[in-house]
This record gives sequence, structure tokens and C-alpha cells, in this order.
Amino acid sequence: MIALMVLFPEIVRKLPAPRPLGGQTSGAGAWPTAAPWSPRQPGHGLVVARHAAPRHHVPVANIIHPPTRLTKAQRTRPSVYLAGPFEAGAWRDEVIAGLQDLDVDVFDPRNGVWETPAADDVSAGAFAGMLSWQLDNAADASVIVFWLPRGVAATTALLQLGFLAAKRGGHKRGSTVIVGLPEDPERSILRTFAATTRVFPMPDLEGVIRVTRHELAATK
Repeated sequence: MIALMVLFPEIVRKLPAPRPLGGQTSGAGAWPTAAPWSPRQPGHGLVVARHAAPRHHVPVANIIHPPTRLTKAQRTRPSVYLAGPFEAGAWRDEVIAGLQDLDVDVFDPRNGVWETPAADDVSAGAFAGMLSWQLDNAADASVIVFWLPRGVAATTALLQLGFLAAKRGGHKRGSTVIVGLPEDPERSILRTFAATTRVFPMPDLEGVIRVTRHELAATK
């Protein structure tokens, strides 16, 4: 720099003053400030790819009502069938809520028609169709859940329980039968039946949901 001042004094006088350590940004002798670099700034010729965060699969239960049926090719997930009398209240809704975060198919036989007294008329064709849908989907389910509360006859559910418990005894399909049996002296014979046929008897819905989740996890 000293040599330049001696040889070319006119040129050196035209140069801006040295930039102070603090970084003078205005006034006479200020050094020009370049715009901050951006990967998309024209002239740089470089674009940085921005990849979206990968989407993770969020498990959610798929609820299936009659007359919908799944083909064998569509049965790719563990499944649950909810068996029991329609007049037993909203117990199915409680079980579904307890399984909602699982990647499973839940077969719920309620469709707004089969819950009516007319559907129990065995002389009508509707009853045969209802029973066929129930038995077919229950037989192919990974887990079958029964709820047999006090004071309800549950004739159809008891027939299904006997049929499915016999299949559970063979254990060829690997399905699990869970029976919700609230404490009731009149249900003691069912509790004995469940214990001798390798069926899980549970006294409340909380236990039914807990065992159902455990058995579903074991099928994966």
C-alpha cells in the first residue's frame, strides 16, 4: 500500500477509506454492503433442494358395517368382530374408541336395520342374511369380542359363541375369542364354558379392551 501511495498518489486518494473494525455502514467512505447470499439468488446458478418431511403412517381403525364384505385380498390387517346383543347399549362404541388408534379392521354388525325387532323374525330372509354376514366375518376375524351383560337373553350371540369357541378349540385359524361377562350368578355356566374352551372371560369392558389390544399385537 505504501508503494502505491508513492508511485500512484492520485489513484490512492480515490480509494475509499479502510473499513473500521466496527463495520462502518453509512456516511462518507463507507464500504458497500453486499446483499446476503441466497441459494435462489439470481446469478449464483445454484438451487438447494428442500425436501418435505416424510409423512408417517398414522394408524387408525377401519370400521366396517353390513352389508360390506372384504375379499381375501383386502384382508391385509388384523381384524376384530364385535358380537353381542344389540339391545345391550353402546358397548360397541366403547370398544371401538379403545381400538381407534390401531391399524385394524373392526367389523360392527350395526347398520340401522339389524338392530330393529323386525330383524329377529326368523321367518324373514333378512335374518338369514344377517346371520350369514355375522358368522362369516366373525369366523375370519383375528379376534372376536363378545359382550354378554346381565338381563339380556342374547340368544343369537350365544349360538355364535358356541360356534366360534369350537373353532377356537381347534386353534387352526389362530383367532381369539374374548367374552365380556359381568358378575352375574346366572352367567356362571358361561364362565365355566369359557374357561374350558380356551376363551378369555373378562368381567368388564376395560379388561375386554386390554386383552383385545394384547391379542391384536400378537397377530402382527
